[in-house]
Amino acid sequence: MTCGPQATTFRVVDANSYWDVDARRGADLGLGAVAGLVIGDRIELARSNGVGDGDLLPRIPPRWLARGCGSCTWWLASACPPGLVRSVGRAWLPAEPCDRGAICPSAVAATSHRVAVRDPGRASVRVYAGDGHRLTLDLDLDGDGPIALDRDGTLYAVDGAAVRRFDRDGRELRAWHAPDGVDRIAVSDDRVVWLAVAAQTGQALYRRADDGFVEATFDELTAAIPASNLVAATAAGFCLELPTGGADPAHACFDRCGRPLADDAIPPPAPTRHVALGSLVFGLIDSGIPRCVWHRVRVEADVPPRTSIEVQVATIEASDAASIHDASAALVAADWQTVEVGSSDFLIDQPPGRYLHLRLVLSGDGLVTPSIRRLRIDVPRSTSAEWLPTVYREDPAGREFLDRFVSLFDASIEDLDRVITRFPALLDPAQIPNEVVGWLASLVGVALDPGIAPDRRRALIAAAHELFQKRGTTAGLALVLDKAFGVTAAIDELGATTPFQRLGRAPLGATRLFSRGKTRATLGSSALGATRIHAFGDPRQDARGLFAYRVRIQVPPTAALSGPQALQRLERVVEAHKPAHVIADVRIGGGTAILGPPLALGIDTLLIGLDPSFLGQTTRLRRRTVLAPGRTRAGAAISIGRAAIVGATTTLR
Repeated sequence: MTCGPQATTFRVVDANSYWDVDARRGADLGLGAVAGLVIGDRIELARSNGVGDGDLLPRIPPRWLARGCGSCTWWLASACPPGLVRSVGRAWLPAEPCDRGAICPSAVAATSHRVAVRDPGRASVRVYAGDGHRLTLDLDLDGDGPIALDRDGTLYAVDGAAVRRFDRDGRELRAWHAPDGVDRIAVSDDRVVWLAVAAQTGQALYRRADDGFVEATFDELTAAIPASNLVAATAAGFCLELPTGGADPAHACFDRCGRPLADDAIPPPAPTRHVALGSLVFGLIDSGIPRCVWHRVRVEADVPPRTSIEVQVATIEASDAASIHDASAALVAADWQTVEVGSSDFLIDQPPGRYLHLRLVLSGDGLVTPSIRRLRIDVPRSTSAEWLPTVYREDPAGREFLDRFVSLFDASIEDLDRVITRFPALLDPAQIPNEVVGWLASLVGVALDPGIAPDRRRALIAAAHELFQKRGTTAGLALVLDKAFGVTAAIDELGATTPFQRLGRAPLGATRLFSRGKTRATLGSSALGATRIHAFGDPRQDARGLFAYRVRIQVPPTAALSGPQALQRLERVVEAHKPAHVIADVRIGGGTAILGPPLALGIDTLLIGLDPSFLGQTTRLRRRTVLAPGRTRAGAAISIGRAAIVGATTTLR
């Protein structure tokens, strides 16, 4: 589509090239120097104090505080008097005080069903169930390091430079080597163990991987562990954020014993700060073209207020290593072209040269940082002026102006080319962002309910061609439910199995008798005012017509179909994909059932034990009753009110 020749693009920093390279290995990037910057999924200013307490507290609290079930329950290793206390709203209730001989905890950990406390005085770790009153496990374990519990009941205890592990029955598992100085420990829902190590620059984070504990970023921690309502914690106490029904949230502060404090008694942690200035100097970029005219630099970046990004470039021409060094050393400030990024695209205004120096300078106010997502350089200069008559390019000064002028239009045309080139990628449901899924669904005519998970939405779009082939059939409806919720539905067309028959053609006891006089007026046989008048159709087909356009849809209970809105979500999906004239009876199984026509094995049945039956109270003979061996000794006579099996445990007299 472009009018000019294609230029070579150097992806100096790009999501497809160097994002996964450790910035400390400067040779891999051709870096001359890195100062005050971090290269991860983007380039940005480094944190001045590592991970601050304000970031860490909501996700990994201090060792003496642990979050229980939900945001309203917290466990505290109380300091005065020593003991374990549990929060209920704004109140703190004793669970196991030290004076009862139970524990004097220094560390506490909790899940939704268990709480563990560490007592260095007794050299033990105790695990309690429920509200902390029932002891389930007592381990001999010295030390006072932090502890954690995962959802399966595995206990993790930091002991020096090791993390010791115990299953829920107290059997010790293989220990893990850990960094020295672990101050906090937590376990995410996917059972990944996280460690925080206090350092001079703040908190260093580590997470468990296949080859041991590896350094982790705060963004990884944020994705793994949701934030709690803990907003401040010091040696004097802590503060929790409490909801107020839509108004600004209130803070409730407590000391280390659980006693209330003034709302402003505990200062909030200092915000995470960044260094104010950082620079990145790349090594020489070789175009491979003598006296090359470098074309343009494109930058994709986020520049918040009070921050800036400067891109500096300079070219040199050299024939060997010695001259390269001399030319680089001879560069002065006036030789550098400096552009402050307000726009994302600018031309390189430098003399011709084979090599390019590139330098980035990022600055901020200490609270926020600019970030560069992508940086590209085009070389050599190639514009649509090459296709104009030679007369327009005879004068060197005029050629320079013409190249710069037409490059403005080339940039716009190139953007259109890139959109056209990348458009097929927007039709791949597995690759597009979540924000585009709805647009692609509307493009292919697939109705998406807001309650469907993103991965299920993608599966529906990918199966659009098959859905349209089977649209309006029970197979198509079953396919929709499989893709949308991951369930195998049992769909019954009631018209094919209608129980109504006419006298003379129906076996009594197996079907219901149907009278035409009940559904349409028939001369000589219908009661006036009790029937409806229909002037269409065959009266002999009325019985079948009542259920011809009705289906019964039953699905098993799953995680995708749980919660109070599950049935409504299921009904909306069925309504959007069934024929308009069909009436659907939708049901989610999982409850009790009686063996018979309504029963759908695997959908609304559960294998459970039988409840005791009492004749006349909970059961009736031949209905909701199961006969089973009783406890009466064999050979006894039949007695009213006692369990008996005729011929096995009874004797007829």
